[in-house]
Amino acid sequence: MVTSGDPLDVLAACVEAGVDMLQIREKTMGRAELVAWANQAVSIAAAKSIPVIVNGDAVAARDSGAMGVHLG
Repeated sequence: MVTSGDPLDVLAACVEAGVDMLQIREKTMGRAELVAWANQAVSIAAAKSIPVIVNGDAVAARDSGAMGVHLG
C-alpha cells in the first residue's frame, strides 16, 4: 500500500506488485528534469528487470538508460 503522494513511491509499489513494463509519460518537465526522474525510475525498475520506456523524447530515453521510447 502506498501512503505517499510521491510518484517514485507509487512506481516502486507497482514494481513490487509485479508490473511487467513501465512507461513514463511526462509532458511538463524539461529534458534535464525528465532524464533525472527517468533515471531514478530505471534504477527502481532494474531491481526486478522491468523495462522502462519514455514517451516522446528519444534523447531523454537514451540518456536515462531507459530500454526504449514511444513516439507518436
